[in-house]
Amino acid sequence: MMANGLCGHFACAFKLKGVDEPVATWFKLQEGPPFGHFSYLLRAITETIHNGKSAYPVERTLLTTGILDRVMHSLADGGRRFETPELDVRYKPVDWPYANHPESPLELPND
Repeated sequence: MMANGLCGHFACAFKLKGVDEPVATWFKLQEGPPFGHFSYLLRAITETIHNGKSAYPVERTLLTTGILDRVMHSLADGGRRFETPELDVRYKPVDWPYANHPESPLELPND
């Protein structure tokens, strides 16, 4: 549920097969500008546009989305193991901060 303007939180609850208790989680979103939860993504997009090359390797996105896809399919198929030869990808990591990196806070405008 996204109760925009009411509580500023994103919440999700669901029932897992074979688990008696429901599972729930929530996190707080920044309701107004500058929408800090998207600031690192926007920073990477801006960097990519200005420099003409990706701020971080696109292979990283391929790996994370590929892993999530297989995990979700496995869960839906009762925990069946899936081989992932297409995820045998190598790349050179770059020094790009992640959103909650304590040593690389992103400066956000105050307007």
